[in-house]
Amino acid sequence: QVCCISMNRLIITLSIIASAIGATPQDLPESTPLERDTVKAIVLRASDFPQYNNAALMGDAEAMRRVAVCYQTGTGVKQDMEQAIIWYGKAARAGSREAEFDIGTLYRDGIGFPKSDTEAAYWFRKAARNGSTKAMVEIGKMFREGRGVEPDNRIAAEYFWRAGSRGNAEGQYSYAEMLRDGKGVALNKEKAIEWFRMAEKQGYKDAGQQAMWVKTGRPSEKKAAVKGGSKKKNAKSASKAKPKSKRK
Repeated sequence: QVCCISMNRLIITLSIIASAIGATPQDLPESTPLERDTVKAIVLRASDFPQYNNAALMGDAEAMRRVAVCYQTGTGVKQDMEQAIIWYGKAARAGSREAEFDIGTLYRDGIGFPKSDTEAAYWFRKAARNGSTKAMVEIGKMFREGRGVEPDNRIAAEYFWRAGSRGNAEGQYSYAEMLRDGKGVALNKEKAIEWFRMAEKQGYKDAGQQAMWVKTGRPSEKKAAVKGGSKKKNAKSASKAKPKSKRK
């Protein structure tokens, strides 16, 4: 029943899909990187489209998703956003959490569908429930920022923790931020450093720098502290140097 409802959400919007961008054969890419949730990205090759299409027609969910990506990007087939969305829907119905995540990004970015944070949140939550760590991070951001859902730092932190615990570097970094700032969870700088270090091991952004700043303080904060201390020290010295008035 849930799958039928999901497909209906796609069908309803097909009538208002923006026209696909025209592309001539020479413009079509020979290959397209395909992101995966937990494994290294694979490359979709134009020459392999018939193979993906045949497997998709046989009911293979991953092949359905690959066909959708090929139609979206014009890899091995004429670019056709309507067909892409149809195949994303079929892949989602067949159980592809990657396709559910993809549909969420289409709604989030307004590609093929009218931009909708509410619909994006629906699909990200669906993919997250099925184990997509990328979706956990995305829905966590939406709860943190109040986009498409009511803002809730506690739920955001939980999603970041779930993603980070499964090895997602962005989830680790985001959960570290929540621990550092005491948002959605109790403020805990030691734990924040641990989670930043986890993200650092995966080379994520400035995780190592963030861990150091949590431990020692930002340079700007140090300067402010030193400047404030100097003012107090000077004021104290001036107070001592000022001669006391004698009572007559």
